[in-house]
Amino acid sequence: MKDQKANASPTTARPSGTKRSGYALTTTEIVAQAAFTLVVVLRLWKGWDVTLRVVMPFLATAIYLIPTFFAFERPHPRRLAVVAVNILLGWTLIGWLTSLAMALKPMETRADPLPPPMA
Repeated sequence: MKDQKANASPTTARPSGTKRSGYALTTTEIVAQAAFTLVVVLRLWKGWDVTLRVVMPFLATAIYLIPTFFAFERPHPRRLAVVAVNILLGWTLIGWLTSLAMALKPMETRADPLPPPMA
C-alpha cells in the first residue's frame, strides 16, 4: 500500500473533473492573488483612501465576473449563456447567483452513445 502511494503521480492523485490545463495558475487564482497583493501593497502605502477609489472598480469587476471566470476555466459547453446571464442580470443578486450556479453545474455526460439515425 505504501508503494502505491509513493509511486502515485500528482495527476493521478487529483480527483476526476479537476484536471488543470497546462498553465501554472488558473485565471481565478491569478485574480485572487492580484487582489490580495494589491490590498497588501495599498495598506502599506499612505494614500489608501485615494487609491481605494481607483482600485475598487477593478476589484468589483473581478468579483462581478467570477461566474464568467469559472465558466471559461472549465470546458463548459454553455459558457456563452453563463456570460450573458452574468453580464445582463448579474447586477441583481439572483442573476449573479444563477450565473454562478450555471457555471458550477456539473457537466452532463452520456452513459450510452446516441442510437444510429433512422433510415
